[in-house]
Amino acid sequence: MFRFATRGSIEKVLRNPGFRNVRQHYLTLPRVWAGSPQQLWQYFQEISTLFHPLLRAIPPAMRPQVDEAVCIGLARFQSGSTITTPARVVFATVES
Repeated sequence: MFRFATRGSIEKVLRNPGFRNVRQHYLTLPRVWAGSPQQLWQYFQEISTLFHPLLRAIPPAMRPQVDEAVCIGLARFQSGSTITTPARVVFATVES
């Protein structure tokens, strides 16, 4: 998931096979969720397979504290029944 997070990493990989005018672009887009922080956290845990090992490593006794802290953090992005969090997106354009 974070393979191309470092600036210039996509450009380097795409130039190797001979693409020209490779440009890497960074955007911060709104990720909108209609529901509660608890529902978003539950959804994230279900779909984010790359994070499953980290989530499983949380000791059961600490799980309620972690859940509460995450939901409090998500709540700061809440407006009414919608949560809008920033999503950092990296994409590239090339010429062949």
